[in-house]
Amino acid sequence: MTFDSANKDQRPNTESSDANLPDVYGAMCLTQDQPFLEIFQEGLQRTEMNNHPWLRPRFFHMVQMLKLTSGLTGATADAGCFRGLSSFLICNYLNLEKTANGATGYHGQGHFMIDSYEGLSEPVAQDGAESKQRWGEKAFTNTSVERVLQTMKDFPEIKIVQGWIPDVLSEVPEQEYRFVHIDVDLYQPTLDCLHYFYPRLVHGGIIVIDDFGPWRNKKWPGCQQAVRLFSKESSIPFAAFDSGNAVFFKR
Repeated sequence: MTFDSANKDQRPNTESSDANLPDVYGAMCLTQDQPFLEIFQEGLQRTEMNNHPWLRPRFFHMVQMLKLTSGLTGATADAGCFRGLSSFLICNYLNLEKTANGATGYHGQGHFMIDSYEGLSEPVAQDGAESKQRWGEKAFTNTSVERVLQTMKDFPEIKIVQGWIPDVLSEVPEQEYRFVHIDVDLYQPTLDCLHYFYPRLVHGGIIVIDDFGPWRNKKWPGCQQAVRLFSKESSIPFAAFDSGNAVFFKR
């Protein structure tokens, strides 16, 4: 459609509410979702993590995907937890789901937090020089099981599974999942998690990958390569969000 500047009747209506929208849209402007903002802010305080422009939108999308699995059977898992912010959000939303359905509350049952709690595994060639540098700087080592348990103190029935992926996955009970969050940053553990968790999803279950990107500073390129390889080799499609997450849906 074209507009003739000489004909006012063809001009777009600049008096509509859209003309007054802020410069950021969607998940970048979340001022209307007060429950999410409150839970997210409490999670930041408990984990002593700093917010940044893309952290909140990524986690907002994560919990929206979790909500799509409401009513499904199966466990939930968080692979790559750091200080527990993602699991704090997941469990709080599971609590909201339970109480909305008339249950007395949710205490973490059926939620698995899988991490080395010692930082990153060693990057491979697909992860690039930046990831190798971050590993050498001991990125994400400033955490511990004790610190995560303090973050998750409202959910005493969570299961902490400590170790390196993929070996630690043998310590997880054989079970089905409704929702899995993968935030392991690097190529090989991302690929290993997809190979492990996708076959164990119930129909309608969802996997969210945190670090798909692409990122402006070219961090974590191996994660995106792992997602694309898994999708290609298994003929399973995925979707990517503009906030950097990617999503697999079990059909």
